[in-house]
Amino acid sequence: MAQPANIDGVVKSPVSGVALFRVKVLWVLVIIFLLCPALSAAVPEGRLPAVFNSAVLPFFTTQFKAGTMRGAGGVAIHYAKREITGEQAALVIVDGRTEYTTKYAELFYDLRHMPWSFYIYDHRGQGMSGHLLSDTQKGDVKTFSNYITDL
Repeated sequence: MAQPANIDGVVKSPVSGVALFRVKVLWVLVIIFLLCPALSAAVPEGRLPAVFNSAVLPFFTTQFKAGTMRGAGGVAIHYAKREITGEQAALVIVDGRTEYTTKYAELFYDLRHMPWSFYIYDHRGQGMSGHLLSDTQKGDVKTFSNYITDL
């Protein structure tokens, strides 16, 4: 049986707006359910300054393996990873410009009980990755496609 078309001849979706909204709400609930254990383990913001150096940073430096891979044009790309046996998922963080791997130590600490492996890297010209300029306080990239190749 053919699906009904509107005036322009475009086939109408069999899914109503309400049904689509319900599906979206369901996905949000699934994501929240999956993150519940992590949310209960999160460090409250008021305690973070006291806990960062004693627990968060040591977790990141001992549980993650840092390394370097070669990106486009041979530029050194710094990364950190925590791979676990029996992982149920992998979380890859592609951080923002002017950010770096250690900035995400708190997030990884908060998610430490999840059965996930974690991967993160510093973009070229950022953090501990290779820089094209002698002034390492400035970010640099020759072409945006280098970011894509590096990933």
